[in-house]
Amino acid sequence: MHVGGRTKLHANVTLQNCRVGTDCLLHSGVRIGADGFGFWVDTAGDVHKRPQLLRVLLGDHVEVGAGTCIDRGSWRDTMIGSHTKIDNQVQIGHNCQLGRFVVLCAQVGLAGSTIVGDGAVLGGRAASVGHLRIGAGARMAGAAVATKDIADGATVGGYPAWDLKNETRVLARLRRMIRD
Repeated sequence: MHVGGRTKLHANVTLQNCRVGTDCLLHSGVRIGADGFGFWVDTAGDVHKRPQLLRVLLGDHVEVGAGTCIDRGSWRDTMIGSHTKIDNQVQIGHNCQLGRFVVLCAQVGLAGSTIVGDGAVLGGRAASVGHLRIGAGARMAGAAVATKDIADGATVGGYPAWDLKNETRVLARLRRMIRD
């Protein structure tokens, strides 16, 4: 484990299986490098834990909010790009790859192996199913759920996430129908 210069750790931060860059800020209760939620079922129906043997790599100037958990990788390191800002109570699953200048608001949940491109912003309680890509510069509205890849620069909302303009039109029509 390595913690870069001028990085500040607040109370009750737990670091294991990780490398933290310089000038980072980790708020109270952050957990970095624990095993991810990886299991497989054999032909007899028995559930087995998938080994989680790799690390979490945080770039420089990363801020991680209180109570956030970032799981270590199972087949590739979990990576958080430089200048990324993560709010409180965020869950980042094993093998996730976040680019530079990513912003994750409160309670975002990224399932394992999600890739988030540079400069993407995910609103509060946004989430992804695993093994998909959220493109560079993409914007996800609060509580949106990505169930398939999100294109670079797209702005999405809803469940499943789709073009935010369409989502707001549908919701407006639904509300008008209910009032009538």
